[in-house]
This record gives sequence, structure tokens and C-alpha cells, in this order.
Amino acid sequence: MNASRPHSASHRLRGLCARAWPDALLGTMAVLALLPACTGLQGVLRAAALWLVVALASNSRRVLLAALLPAVVLLPGALYYISMSGVPPGYPLWLILFYCSVPVVRGYVGPLLPYLCAWMVLWGALAALYLLRPRGAVVRWGWRARLACVAVLLAWVVVPTVRLWCDLPPTRGGTENPMVPIHARFDRAWPWSLLTGYAAARRETRRVTEMASRISHEPVHFRSPPHDLPAQVIVLVIGESARRDHQHL
Repeated sequence: MNASRPHSASHRLRGLCARAWPDALLGTMAVLALLPACTGLQGVLRAAALWLVVALASNSRRVLLAALLPAVVLLPGALYYISMSGVPPGYPLWLILFYCSVPVVRGYVGPLLPYLCAWMVLWGALAALYLLRPRGAVVRWGWRARLACVAVLLAWVVVPTVRLWCDLPPTRGGTENPMVPIHARFDRAWPWSLLTGYAAARRETRRVTEMASRISHEPVHFRSPPHDLPAQVIVLVIGESARRDHQHL
């Protein structure tokens, strides 16, 4: 009996460590995923609310960790961008990537790429070990309680966004991008700022392309000024410095 007690105690200790390790890993990843959002209080609150929606809707630790993994893997890139711009990656970064050539983008991310690859291998291995076994539910609540919490969190995030969309002034012939003020609500809520920033940048590139196509088909009329007017100085500003190969500046 005495010999079996140390064995059972060590077995219980190993069981406790096995249960504690997934929680520690999941908690560490949650903290790392929220870290870039700490540039603003609203960013932390909105990012945390959306992560809680994912956690309660799935109620699976494995699903939650898989959802957290991309945000954690891209953490070095997010911190690198924050060190330069002061905000998490979003709308401005997507515009740079959309309007730059591949060599410029490669030069933009090149200094970070070795560290990012090593970071991806580390967290990919840890996540793979975690996902090998079932890990249980995130909370022990019933589905009604989880559904109520998800509804409250979504209402807190979505309703003000929908009201903002409805209150936006009408665009002037397509010269404004309504997704930009929507993205401004989530511009610090990493990694959700990447999603709203992508939507805003895609709409912006499409808007500019359509406007350029429309302008190129407009008729142009040149008229000479009357001879009795005094000499005029006309300054023509050409946006040549905004070329694709200059966007990395």
C-alpha cells in the first residue's frame, strides 16, 4: 500500500500538469494575440469581445487555439509595423501592398522574414502538439447561456458599426470610401484590423480604378486664353512621386 501511494501521487501530478499545460499554452496565445491591440483601450476591448465570441460560439479549446494561431504567428510582423507607424497593420498596409510591385514588397518584409519564419515554426510545432488530443470545452455553460453572451457581445460590437454605416453622408459620385470610417472603429483591434483594412483597401483600389477609367473617357477641350488678358502662371502638379515603385517610402 505504501509503495502504491507515491506511484498514485506521481500519476495525479502528471495528470494535473497535463491539464495545466494546455491551459497555459492557450492563455499564452490569447495574451500574445491581444498584445498588438494594446496601442489603444478601444482596440483591446473590441478585439477581446470578438475573441470571446469565437470562444463561446465554438466552445472548443482546439478550435479557439486554431483561430488564435494566425494572429500569434503574425505577431512579429505586427509589432514591427507598430514600431514604425504606431498602430497595428490595417488599411494603410494593404494599400501599400496592393499598389507596390513584388520586389518592393519583398524589400519591405525582407528584414523581418527570417525571424518570422523561426517564430512560425515554433508556434506551429506547439499548436500541432496541442491539437493532437481533444482538449475539452472552453466553458461549462449551457448553450443558452453561451448564446446569450454571444448575442450581447455581438450587439455591443455590431450595432454601433451598423449605425455608423447608416449615418455616413452620401458619397459624391463615388469619390469617397465608406469603408474607411468603418475600419477606423477597428484600426487598433488586431487582428480584426487586418480584415476591415483589407475590405477598405479593396474598395479603395476598385474606386480609384473606376474613377480613372471614367476620367479617361471624358472629353477634353483645350481653349486658348483671350489675348487681352495679362500673362498667367499655371502650375501643373503631376503625382509622379506616388508611383508604385515609390510606395515603400
